Amino acid sequence: MLKKDLATGLELLAEVLTQSTFPQDEIDRQKQSIIASIKAREESPGDIAGRRFAAALYPQSPYGRPVEGSEVSVKGLEQQSLRAFYERYYRPNRTILSVVGDISHQDIARALNEALRSWAKGEPATPPAAPSKIGSAETIRVNKDLTQANVVLG
Repeated sequence: MLKKDLATGLELLAEVLTQSTFPQDEIDRQKQSIIASIKAREESPGDIAGRRFAAALYPQSPYGRPVEGSEVSVKGLEQQSLRAFYERYYRPNRTILSVVGDISHQDIARALNEALRSWAKGEPATPPAAPSKIGSAETIRVNKDLTQANVVLG
């Protein structure tokens, strides 16, 4: 946002962080969009290679699964579970905020403290789980009728 619009921008940010409503029609629209993206990635050799690599490197771990989930997991998302996740994790003591631009640390800190004064803390964050198992060395070949190859090494 432009510096002249900082107050309005932070007001909108505060509304998102403290008063999100999760309208069902928007959830449905986003689910359709994510599912379309997942299906499109099934046709991208680089995406396929990256997903297969992550799954092999981190078996039985969230690190081995795509961030956007699967078609089945996205279809299963419900308004209440999204709201519960939001209420648990979208808290100031679980958040890192990065600001880049023509504003001093003191000015942005003051503006953020004012805009987010009603944002209540939640349970402390816990460290992310370390992968319990790292995959063993292997060669994975995905056969696709393509004129190019994608190779991922790690």
